[in-house]
Amino acid sequence: MRRLLARWVRPPLRGGGQSPAGLFWALDSLIRVSFTGGTGIWAYDTLACPTTVLSKKSIVEHDGKFYWPGVDRFLSYNGVVQEIPNPLNQNYFYENLNYAHQNKVWGTKVAKWGEIWWFYPRGSDTECGDAIIWNYRENTWYDAEKQRTAGAPPGVFKFPVWTGDEDSIETQLLTTGVRLTTSALTTAGSPILNFTSTTGVVDGMMAHGTGVVYGSLVLSHTGTAVTLDTNTTGVSAAATLSFTSMTAGFVDGYTLTGGTSGATGTAIRVGLTTVNVKNVSGTFVSGETITGASASTAVIQATPTEQTLGCQYQQEYGQDKVLRQAISPIRSSFTSCNFGIAVGSPFEDTPKSMDALTRLERVEPDFDQIGDMTMDVLGRSFAQDAETTLNTYTLAAGESFQDTVDQGRMLKLKFTSNELGGFYEQGQILIKLSPGDERSTR
Repeated sequence: MRRLLARWVRPPLRGGGQSPAGLFWALDSLIRVSFTGGTGIWAYDTLACPTTVLSKKSIVEHDGKFYWPGVDRFLSYNGVVQEIPNPLNQNYFYENLNYAHQNKVWGTKVAKWGEIWWFYPRGSDTECGDAIIWNYRENTWYDAEKQRTAGAPPGVFKFPVWTGDEDSIETQLLTTGVRLTTSALTTAGSPILNFTSTTGVVDGMMAHGTGVVYGSLVLSHTGTAVTLDTNTTGVSAAATLSFTSMTAGFVDGYTLTGGTSGATGTAIRVGLTTVNVKNVSGTFVSGETITGASASTAVIQATPTEQTLGCQYQQEYGQDKVLRQAISPIRSSFTSCNFGIAVGSPFEDTPKSMDALTRLERVEPDFDQIGDMTMDVLGRSFAQDAETTLNTYTLAAGESFQDTVDQGRMLKLKFTSNELGGFYEQGQILIKLSPGDERSTR
């Protein structure tokens, strides 16, 4: 029996009538299923065998076409299965993928830039921290270091939403209340709420939820009912209500102090029934009263637990990284291939003309640019030599040229943008070269 990894159900994939059809990926084949009706109901066609798929979350649909990584190459389906050539970083991807966690590989698309992204765990990593990107519009490949473990393309939201551990925070979770689901309807004007169990409720707690008047407190409670000090406006059955010992005034960023333990921590996420604290000193204990800003108080209802808070990111929005109140630039760079008199042009492989150093006299940048950029001149004598930075120059927006004083047998240029609000789009960069000193031998 073949193990099915993924499935899409959608209108006919290519040609045919208007009956429903779908695709199934097995470990060794791609199968199309079409609705036929009658006693058979479905017809199955094997479109490709053998073929492979790396993980069930790695298949990306875009404009009716499907793209995915196999176990040793990248593939697409648009009526037929075809390889997506990748002469740039295919080996880097497969040789560094942590195959023990290959099922965590996932794919998404950024159609604005014509990109298909695949995130994967590299080396000894057990979670996705790197990405390989195919730009189908430019028909090229590149990669990135970015910790993202799940996400969704634009659709419901205008921008892609991804999540990951890149900016995760280690916290302690302090429980200050409880969430319960009502077992029966409470009519308007009644203060009595019914539950299957009221475990965790304490008299004096504040109640929150639809139909509960803000500021209502628990007057008394039994094992299955809670009486508030204020009549409700009506609470439906199966409604989720919160009961908390937390008074108004708990806000992110303030220091919380344990009344019994003397422990302290900074509030990082305040909910109705919980508060996460970071930078904890000491040990908070269950049953103690914690105080925050403006004499606000809460009672810890359970033993504190460790909790890691991850982040959700709105991608492709603005030019900078915004994390809570902190704004930082997003570093972006690209590097040319080798060029020089001895190795050919920077754009394609050409026969060498003479074995001498190359003097880089001038660079004429062509960027649609916001903010300063830097240009590193990189050089080495032989392919196996370590690359060194010969010089670094700052390129201001609109700068016509940059004169240089660098020479080497094999040269590269690396351009970097790392300023708040920084942005660039490259045009045609021109360079002026001349023969340099005669290369020394060794």
